[in-house]
Amino acid sequence: MSQHRLIKLSLFLASVGLIASDSFGLLETSVQRAKVFFAEKGDTITLNVYNWEDYIAEDDTSTEEEEDDLVKMFEDYCLEKYGQKVEVIYSTFDTNETMLAQIDLGKSFDLVCPSDYTIQKMIAKDMVVPFDEANTPNYNKYVSPFVID
Repeated sequence: MSQHRLIKLSLFLASVGLIASDSFGLLETSVQRAKVFFAEKGDTITLNVYNWEDYIAEDDTSTEEEEDDLVKMFEDYCLEKYGQKVEVIYSTFDTNETMLAQIDLGKSFDLVCPSDYTIQKMIAKDMVVPFDEANTPNYNKYVSPFVID
C-alpha cells in the first residue's frame, strides 16, 4: 500500500470516527470540557449577592450547607454552560432595615433583593441602577411570566 493511499485511508477512518463519536455526544462533551479547562485558567467574575436569609429555602429545616449547594450549582452551571468561572459571595439579611444600614455604611453588592417598600426608599436615595433590557438579549426568553404580566 502506498504512503499516499495510507494517509487517505487514515483521514477517512479519522473522519468516520469523529462522526460516530459525535453521534454519541462525545464531541459535545469534549467541547464542554475544553470550555471548563480554559475558563478555570482565566479570570473569575465575582458576583456579590445580598438576599433574605430565608429566601432560598422553602422551609425551616434548610441549612447553610443547602444554600452553599445551590450557589455551587450556579457556579458550576456558568462554568459548564458559558465557559466562565464565577464566584458567588452570598450574604443574607434578616430585615430591610438591616440591609439598608449595610449599604448606607458603604458595603457594595451586585444584586440585592429588598421588599417593595424598600425599593422605593432605595430609589429616593439613588441606590438603584435602572434595568436595561437591551443589555440582556435573552431577558424575554428566561424571565418569569409573572414579571412580564
